[in-house]
Amino acid sequence: MIRFDEPLRGFNASSQYAAVLSYASHIVEESEQVKLEIGFREPLLLDTTTLEARTMLLDPVGGGAMVPTFAVRVMAELEAYAEKARAALTRREPAVRDFYDFDYAVQKGHLQPETADFISLVRQKLTIPGNDGIDVSDTRREQLMIQLETQLRPVLRPADFAAFDFDRAFARVVAFANRVSDGVSSH
Repeated sequence: MIRFDEPLRGFNASSQYAAVLSYASHIVEESEQVKLEIGFREPLLLDTTTLEARTMLLDPVGGGAMVPTFAVRVMAELEAYAEKARAALTRREPAVRDFYDFDYAVQKGHLQPETADFISLVRQKLTIPGNDGIDVSDTRREQLMIQLETQLRPVLRPADFAAFDFDRAFARVVAFANRVSDGVSSH
């Protein structure tokens, strides 16, 4: 069912690994890809937790899940959002999905980016060697806007894409950048 389009390869002195997997989608009747990234760049700052992984794929006859749930060790939710915030602020090649995810988490009440704990956690992550500086420039904004149709729309449900306000999301990340930028290099 799943094949490697690009085998698992190491990068950055074996601190990161990436592969591209694909599978035959029965929904869109073509091959779909999943990029798998594994990072050993830095230790986690918060304890991991165990959650249940589940599928959105339902049995068309019985209506139940096609794959049973199973337990997985995952990054703490606050640290996962801190990683997303760091990516939105510093990713070398900007990705509009980072801005979407950050904005979605705030909109749904999963993240309060103004809290001292969150700001402190992101600041800690920004001090780790290997990060680029904070970049919320007009050039970055233009790069992200180009990605809306080509990289964001194809991966969102139509209603979710329609509900996304890029200007709000970008302004939200800029405001957050201003909160964390004290003592952190920026562009």
